[in-house]
Amino acid sequence: ITKNVQNVNTWKYSVDCMEYNYSYKCTILATFPGVKKFTHHVIQSCQEQGYLSSLSGRRRYFGNIQSQDFGLKGYARRQAVNFLIQGTAADICKAAMISTQRALYENNGLQDNDIRLLLQIHDELVWEVRGDIVNRVIGIIKHCMETLPGAWSTELSLSLPLPVKLSCGTNWGEMQPLD
Repeated sequence: ITKNVQNVNTWKYSVDCMEYNYSYKCTILATFPGVKKFTHHVIQSCQEQGYLSSLSGRRRYFGNIQSQDFGLKGYARRQAVNFLIQGTAADICKAAMISTQRALYENNGLQDNDIRLLLQIHDELVWEVRGDIVNRVIGIIKHCMETLPGAWSTELSLSLPLPVKLSCGTNWGEMQPLD
């Protein structure tokens, strides 16, 4: 009896989640009508070519995009849309790292012991900067991340702004926003 009660509760939770997710999806599509058109375009392009290219030209192939198995096909469709968004975001972040490194080391004569990139967390970059040069490098970092000069070939350009917020602190818990 306990097992059956658990199954009913699990089923009800699952149905409630499905209803909530459907409602949430409808709200997003109503708020952002371009999402549905974008998704359709991405899937159609992927079905025609069998692959997608991110902003930097990196390709990912989706073998199951033409599958007769609806589960595999649906999974490939979701992966395709996610790849284009997340892959392009990763390309932009990588370009920001390359551009910033070039500007700091090649153009400003800084050394590894002055500043170094510690890690990337999603769309954030964490730098370790010698205290006496913080004010010197924040403008360089901000400019490079917002404009991505020379990160890719000259044919590539972004028509969207890439606003950057900078913070500074001696450790993660003491970070203060910079203007």
